[in-house]
Order: sequence, then structure tokens, then C-alpha cells
Amino acid sequence: MVQYLTYLFCIAALSCSIVAAQFSISSWKTTFINPQNSEHKIPTDIYFPAENQESGFPLMVFGHCSQCQMTWYDYQWQYLVPKGYVIAYLGSYEYLGNTYKFAIDQRYVLDAIRAENNNASSPLFQKVSNRAAAGTNYCKMIINFVDHKNRDFCILALCFLCRQRTKKKKKGGHSMGGGASFISGANLYINNQTFLYNYDSVITLSGCGNNEPEMDAALENVTVPIFLISGTSDCICPPNEFILFVSYAESYYTKIPDTTCKFMGIITNATHCQFAEIPEREAEACDTVEKDLCPLQHKPILNKTLEWDIVNYYMNLWLNTTLVSENSANGFAEIANSLQSDKANGKMATVDWNCGISP
Repeated sequence: MVQYLTYLFCIAALSCSIVAAQFSISSWKTTFINPQNSEHKIPTDIYFPAENQESGFPLMVFGHCSQCQMTWYDYQWQYLVPKGYVIAYLGSYEYLGNTYKFAIDQRYVLDAIRAENNNASSPLFQKVSNRAAAGTNYCKMIINFVDHKNRDFCILALCFLCRQRTKKKKKGGHSMGGGASFISGANLYINNQTFLYNYDSVITLSGCGNNEPEMDAALENVTVPIFLISGTSDCICPPNEFILFVSYAESYYTKIPDTTCKFMGIITNATHCQFAEIPEREAEACDTVEKDLCPLQHKPILNKTLEWDIVNYYMNLWLNTTLVSENSANGFAEIANSLQSDKANGKMATVDWNCGISP
């Protein structure tokens, strides 16, 4: 069943110099089917501005974390859509995690949404611009494809640990979604499947995965702008530790070439579980796991609303810079300045960037 809803939405937003308009929100709940895997369904929730603009709106395709639902990231679309973005959340593999197959879904949904943009009967008709990003959440990341011919990789991860990329589109994800984003970021083929579009930038939330040679190869060949976000109180995917053959934000950051525009921000006292808006019962379970993984450290925990505010602020800056302004030097400088300022005021514990600019 396809559901199409439109409603006005007002939120209290952080003050930001790039805000130009506030849009009302529409949503479309649909199911895509990849013709290269016709027996598999991809439930997708898409949130987008109800109004139109000539250039369309930039897209982010976000992958949820392992053992999580796509509906656990409302705080993101509630903040970002009024600012002029289309955000798509994938509902496949919610409780039967499969990073590799999830990556195929992320890659295909980008193509599917681009097709809907040209479909006069679709709610997304002429809504989507030609730029996109990927995002994701926690996962075991394994990359089984490397394009040795073009050596061009895109890692987009907004993760409850992970994320993805497309031609002027962004991919993101949390956890498993993050691992999937690394895989789907490979430019041409995944499991011999072909796709029409590629992602343009990457953003990760507490991403982590298996320390596989294929993932190292992908990291070493990332060419699109990438932003890694994590938290000092993340005990599931610690940003600066190496446990059980799993590497995290700081090690990923060092593997990404210095020729690639890259940023990293480790939020003070942010936890892994709180990168998602988890219902109370599941949140208690996630928090218990996280605490059990660092019982001797007694790490302080940031208020979850404050954690979401910081994520939204930098996600908005990143999407605006890489998708709206198409990698503007001024935008990257603003991100660097914000990171430096938040390091000074204590919001960020660790920051780094290498993008040919200095604050």
C-alpha cells in the first residue's frame, strides 16, 4: 500500500546562517522493487517539502542500524525537510541484518527516486535535484566490490553506525546502514548489478565495521567529501579504539586519502544508541548493551536532545555545503570554523579536517 500525506510542521531550529526558507512537510510511504532482484521488496519512507522549487531539493538516502527500524530517525527529517531536503529511509533488513544486501538496496533506491522525479503521477515529480548523499547507523561493514578500473569510491554514512553516495546525492546511515553505505558507495557494480547514479558525499554517525581488506581498499580510494561523526561515550563503536577486529572513526579517518576532502567530529559524551530516536523499551536494551561494553569506564552521557541538536546542525551544514552549494570553499570553511569553536566550548572532544582550507 502507498500512503501519501501532507502536513504543516513547525520546529524550533538552531540558528544558522544558511537557513533561507521553511518548507512544510509531505511524506510518501512506498515499496520499491529492484528488477535485478524482483522477489525482494524495499519499504521506503520518504519525507520532502510540500512546496516546489525550480531546481528541486537535494536528496539523502539513509540506512538504519542493525536490529533497528527506519522510523527511529524522526528527529532528522523533522529538522532537515523544512530546510529544503528530501530524506529517504529504507525499511529492508530491519531485524535480519545483511550489510551487503542492504547496500544494494541503498544503491537501487537512489535510482528509483530519480525515476520518480520524472514520473508525472508520482508525489516526487520534479521534487528532487541532481545531487544526493548517503547516511547510515551500527554495522559490520564488509565491502565485496572494488571498482579497480575507475578506483572511484564514495562513502556516505549517517550511521547508528553507517552510510552512502549518488550523482549530486548524498547517502547516509547508522550502524549497519553505515557499512552498507561503504559498499553501495562503490561506483559501478555491486554483485554484478548495475546502477545509473552515484552519491556525491558521505556522512557517518558512529560508523564501524569489520576490518576487512576490501573496506580498507574502499577507504583508501574515497574521492567524494566525507564527514565522520561519533561520540566519546560510544562503547559499541568507540571512535578511537580497536576491539575485536573492528576499527572506528579515527582509524577510518586516517585511511581516507589526504587528497579527499574529509572531516571528523567526536561529540563530547555522545553515545552510540542516542544517534537514533529509539523507543523506550528498545532504548533500555541498547543502553544496557552499551554500558556493559565499558563497565569500568563509567562514561558520562550527553542529554539525547542535545546530541540530536549537534547532529542536525552539522548534517544541515554538510548537506548545504556538498549538495546545495556543490562543495563550496566557504561552506567547508564554515564547517571547520564550527568544529574549532565547538572544540573550544567543549561540545566536541576531537576534531580534524583536511580539505585545503584553514579556519
